[in-house]
Amino acid sequence: MDRRWTVFWLLVFVVSPGRGQTRVAASPMRSMAPRLRFPRVSGMRDEVVQRRVNAILANREREDIGTLSGCRRPIVGPRVKDSDSETVRVAYLSSSFLSIDVRRTVWQCAPYPQIDIPEPITLDLRSGREVDWAQFFAPGFLPVRDFSMPVKPRSGPPSRLTTLYLGGYKGHDAECLDAVKGDSLYGFDLWFDRRQAALVAVPDFPHVIRACAEEVAIPLSAVLPYVSDEAAARELAR
Repeated sequence: MDRRWTVFWLLVFVVSPGRGQTRVAASPMRSMAPRLRFPRVSGMRDEVVQRRVNAILANREREDIGTLSGCRRPIVGPRVKDSDSETVRVAYLSSSFLSIDVRRTVWQCAPYPQIDIPEPITLDLRSGREVDWAQFFAPGFLPVRDFSMPVKPRSGPPSRLTTLYLGGYKGHDAECLDAVKGDSLYGFDLWFDRRQAALVAVPDFPHVIRACAEEVAIPLSAVLPYVSDEAAARELAR
């Protein structure tokens, strides 16, 4: 039997940017292909931007359905009860930004099980485009990835993001701490979280050290000084 199902609670998030009202009909939602649903926005003042945002969300939905559908092979062995799935949750909505916390669990189409892996997306509702974190933050905030590291030692201090991340990191394993500090070899998955008033950061570690990738909520107050766009910093400070 092909178990394709979805269970969700429908919530409506509303923000009033001036005369318009931005609405996002969203989740939390746990879903399997082909019924995975990403939210859509409505009520924005700029219809062109609204269409652009919804096109990005629709494309991401199609891509993720394709990924989950590609994993739909019969499970052999003791994990018959487990299923490939994805959780979609609106984590942050303001007049300028929409962050969606996406988690994927895949048992069948990877060499190793990948459980609750962050695949977030943050959209700039002013431009209708996905946020480019490298442009969003001032130079020095994000790690500079150096793929020559296996043959050339890293020099210089860790990035500001890495320092802030380590401030909230609960792991005490020496190898994990070394992996986090070696930030030129990996990036971070980032998204805003309204409830925690935070930028949530998770290192994008390979599977062999994925257990070290602890989720840390960095207070927005600590992050705002490094936001390049003053208008965006004011918006996030509200």
